[in-house]
Amino acid sequence: MFIPLTAEHNLYTIEHKLCPIEAMLEYFITSKTKRNLLKLFLTNPERRFYTREISKITGEPLNAVRRELGYLEKAGLIKSHKEGTLKYYSVIKEFPFYTELKKIIYGTVALGDYLKDRFKDSELIENVTVLYTMNLG
Repeated sequence: MFIPLTAEHNLYTIEHKLCPIEAMLEYFITSKTKRNLLKLFLTNPERRFYTREISKITGEPLNAVRRELGYLEKAGLIKSHKEGTLKYYSVIKEFPFYTELKKIIYGTVALGDYLKDRFKDSELIENVTVLYTMNLG
């Protein structure tokens, strides 16, 4: 059972331990490789990636990437096509839960990376505090 403690800190209890909201995703999607693939595809919906490129970007082992790509393709979230010897994958934006998955990924693991990349060259920003609320109803 997840009990919100404070909206300001985005801390929740999981098994009676305080956890940041990012940790909650680990309980729903237990495969680290799958979480990284979802993050990659849902934050880059216009791009296509080939298998070894995905492994290099995510830092995940090639066999684990291949396995999870197969699962995501069977589920209908991504599609593949071959060009020469390379097999490319891209996200299917018409997937029934695409918008919801994208919100979950951006609300957990991707938001911090996005902000870090977006403002990495800015000398004006030292600290950023992001507050958001979740509609629990």
